[in-house]
Amino acid sequence: MRWNKASFSLLLAALFLLAPASAQALPRGFFGIAPQTGIGPKDTARMRGGGIETVRMPLHWGGVQPTPRGGFNWTTFDDAVATAAAGRLEVLPFLCSPPRWVSRRETRLRSRTP
Repeated sequence: MRWNKASFSLLLAALFLLAPASAQALPRGFFGIAPQTGIGPKDTARMRGGGIETVRMPLHWGGVQPTPRGGFNWTTFDDAVATAAAGRLEVLPFLCSPPRWVSRRETRLRSRTP
């Protein structure tokens, strides 16, 4: 038998139809987003309405710990997490923007800092 585009397409369609119907469900939190701006209640409602379950949020280290001996200021990040939680979104933080006392460049996260 000689294979042409039509017969090959028909074979693929048949294999697709014969595939098991009991495919595994996607894990909880599979659909997420990494917003580029702050989020509010309207944003979280729209995200949940669209099937979004997780939000990746930057944790700006320099804003939380601007000096090596000073305290920690979690206010901005806490507000963002509270907004996400009120909208029933799970937060996946990622560390970015090291303070000047760690690295001269905000984009360089040094791995050998005490």
